[in-house]
Amino acid sequence: HCVSLSTTEAELIALSQTVSEGLWFKKLLADFDIRIDCVMFYEDNQGCISVIQNPANNRRIKHIDLKYQFITDNLKKGNINVQYICTDDQQADLLTKGLNFVRLNILRGLIGLRDFSAREDVVVTLKNSLN
Repeated sequence: HCVSLSTTEAELIALSQTVSEGLWFKKLLADFDIRIDCVMFYEDNQGCISVIQNPANNRRIKHIDLKYQFITDNLKKGNINVQYICTDDQQADLLTKGLNFVRLNILRGLIGLRDFSAREDVVVTLKNSLN
């Protein structure tokens, strides 16, 4: 655990952890002969993207240099790519933030989940399967 001094730093720390997990998953898939050249990560913090894509910006984050270096090394090797995504389209928010009903429905739709609670045929099918 660590305390972040800015949102850019917090996003950089979160991205480092996510990259680590994504690269682990890439190796797991390789064990099953599923090859992925480059893992794509979507980041909604432009400051974070600026820091990892422009080495001149890294003097502000010397205290978290290892996490920064981990990301930039994997970028240079072509193992990962980080692209900007508008906050409104950031699907990760579905699992990391408290959302109002409208925002929840939008993000739920982006990942392909549908609300079946209002469909009568689903309710009847569920009731029949429980009996």
